Amino acid sequence: MVGNGPSYVDFKKVEESDFVVGCNLPQVPTDLTFIHDIRFINTISEKRLKIPCPAMVSQKIQNVINKKKLKYEHLLKVKGIIKKRQPIAPSSLSSGHHAVWWLIENGYNEIHIWGCDGLSMRTMDSETDKYVKVTIKSNKNHVLKHTEKWIKSWKSLMGKYKEVKFIFHNFKEGKLP
Repeated sequence: MVGNGPSYVDFKKVEESDFVVGCNLPQVPTDLTFIHDIRFINTISEKRLKIPCPAMVSQKIQNVINKKKLKYEHLLKVKGIIKKRQPIAPSSLSSGHHAVWWLIENGYNEIHIWGCDGLSMRTMDSETDKYVKVTIKSNKNHVLKHTEKWIKSWKSLMGKYKEVKFIFHNFKEGKLP
């Protein structure tokens, strides 16, 4: 799974046959991307961004697409709807969380993760910021609180699926602290 945080640049397939999932507008070649941010879906239409692979989207996004069908033609191919999940706290699930959950539910038992830098660097920086303006990211306290929610969600996910091997490529030894 390749998120859009700064460490995405370190991505390389472990095996040539690996199935690669990304978030929003992937920065590396991916087989599938996950989009659940309504601001990003509006940006796809406004800036005519072509998503280079099929996408899993939230129900909210699918509703927007259904309303404005012509605006998204040729820009986005929806593969399916992201399953609604009970987050630990509001705003505690990123597209990366949804992508990893999908991988687990589809039988993957070893998941390599790049570009989820809120975990190691406590940053919300993302390549998606080039397309969607998020003013709250300038507030350091907000960023710290938000990344703490993400970390709790990752730890909860890993606790629930102990049989899955999670390898974070922006941590020493590939594990969360």
